[in-house]
Amino acid sequence: MGCKIIEVKPLKKDQALKLFLNKVGDDVFPTPTLESTLKMIVDECAGLPLAIVTVAGSMKGMSDPHLWKNVLNELREQKRMVAGTEVDEFRILKFSYD
Repeated sequence: MGCKIIEVKPLKKDQALKLFLNKVGDDVFPTPTLESTLKMIVDECAGLPLAIVTVAGSMKGMSDPHLWKNVLNELREQKRMVAGTEVDEFRILKFSYD
């Protein structure tokens, strides 16, 4: 098909956070009760732009800290399910699908 593979490097932490905040929307930040959970969720995305955009988009408009903690727990559970594989993108996409 004439496709060309382009490697996308993971974003640095500050870039990842900025992208996440841009996609999740202004209504969740600055919310002190969400800040630490938000940063942990961004860390779970491992700097992968597709993962960050997908997760942030699925969380748009969510302001309940319990929902954010549930998302974090689900992402961590997905990570355990695919541990030892090179499919971080898969777990993020599976999360957004579910």
